[in-house]
Order: sequence, then C-alpha cells, then structure tokens
Amino acid sequence: KYYFNNENFNEALNYFQKALEANPDFAEARHNLGVVYYKLNKYNNAIIELKKAIELKTDYVKAYYSLALIYYENKDYKNAISNLIKVIELEPENANAHFDLAVVYVDRFREKELTKSINLDDLEDLKKALNHYLEVIELDSNFPYALSNAEIVKNVINDYEVKLKQ
Repeated sequence: KYYFNNENFNEALNYFQKALEANPDFAEARHNLGVVYYKLNKYNNAIIELKKAIELKTDYVKAYYSLALIYYENKDYKNAISNLIKVIELEPENANAHFDLAVVYVDRFREKELTKSINLDDLEDLKKALNHYLEVIELDSNFPYALSNAEIVKNVINDYEVKLKQ
C-alpha cells in the first residue's frame, strides 16, 4: 500500500501480485490489484481482479464500488448500475452510493437524449435518479449537490412530460 499511496503503481502491482502468490484467496489484495490495474489504464485486468475479489468475498462493498466506477468511467451504465445497486443492498444507508447511482441514471438518460428520440419510458432513468437523490437528502441533508441535483432532475422530468404529452 505504501507504493500505491505514493502513486508508484508499477511497484504496487509487483507487491500485490506477490501477496497473491502467497495467498491467492486474499480478497483485499485482489481488490487492491484491481485498483492498481485501473490506475495503469488496464481496465480489463482491473475488472477481472475485482470480480475475483467479489467471488472470494461476496459482501465486499469496496470491490463492488470500484467495479461500478470503472464501468461508469467506460460508459457501461448497465453494469455500473447493477454494481451500485449491490452496494446499496449491502449498505442501504450509503449516501455516496445513492448519489453515484443517481448520477449514473442521469448520464444514461443524457446518452439517450443525444439521440433526440426521448419517449416517456426514457424518463424512468430520471425518476430513479430523483428517488436516489431524495434518499441521499434523507440520509444526509447536507450532502453536497444532492438537493440542487434533485431539483434540476425534477424540473427536467416535468419539462419532458409536458413536451411529450403534446
């Protein structure tokens, strides 16, 4: 972790691999190796290691979260959503996970919006996002941007509902 914390990812990779040689069932080392691969832009290797960490420890919240963030960064919204949902199943009061899940739903909607062919069913992503923003506010009323994001999403939903019903 020393090398990781000092952003010497190649050296961190070396030591995490050695740790796994000594104990291949060490879920935390698999997670850390996955994060190092991510930092080295080796996304496929990162995903493989994070999935192995989850296989070893099915309630490993950090691994699900890391996996979700990698999928999100690569615009794989479906897998990002499923991993964030798993985080929330394991930690229902995780305000960060609710917030991030809302962001993913909004971004997935924005991708659809770029096609300029939005229909009422597409608003489901925004409605889910709004519900998660509201959950964040309930869990932590001072959570940065949750209230303003909820208001924006609410307004966008209303605007689209008016447009689409015309």
